[in-house]
Amino acid sequence: MKHTFLILGIFLLTITTTGCSFSNQTPEPITDNQIENHDMSDQALNMEGIRVYNLDTNTSTLAWSAKRIASAPHTGTVGIQSGSITFKDNIFTEGGFTMDMTTIAEDENAEALVRHISNEDFFNVERFPESQIEIKSLEQIEGDTYHVIADLIIKEITN
Repeated sequence: MKHTFLILGIFLLTITTTGCSFSNQTPEPITDNQIENHDMSDQALNMEGIRVYNLDTNTSTLAWSAKRIASAPHTGTVGIQSGSITFKDNIFTEGGFTMDMTTIAEDENAEALVRHISNEDFFNVERFPESQIEIKSLEQIEGDTYHVIADLIIKEITN
């Protein structure tokens, strides 16, 4: 069990996003009548000054890397179901991603490893098919480089 936690800890520390692309939506201002008649559970309202960047799930991947002390590292991907980042007056307000844990893949097609990390001893994908990244802060460093602080939620446990 100690090795499982070590692998999980390394996995969590080395999760990275690669090839993420966002579509920029500049929403039209909405009227008071639209607010009154809108079901807030369906989607967030876009008001003037708010810019939402939705992750293009068709061209984005989440790459992972895990290493055990006495073995070669493993790398792979997890599918992304959805993701967005919201700014109000060019200031970050919220953002996050939802990963489809049932799509865990290992680059070398190590089926035994994928079965192991998908079972109840590790990610318990059957019971917890999704995990999330909730972005807490986002700071542009330079160009397309950002410093991101986020919570990673796996099996309903936040780290």
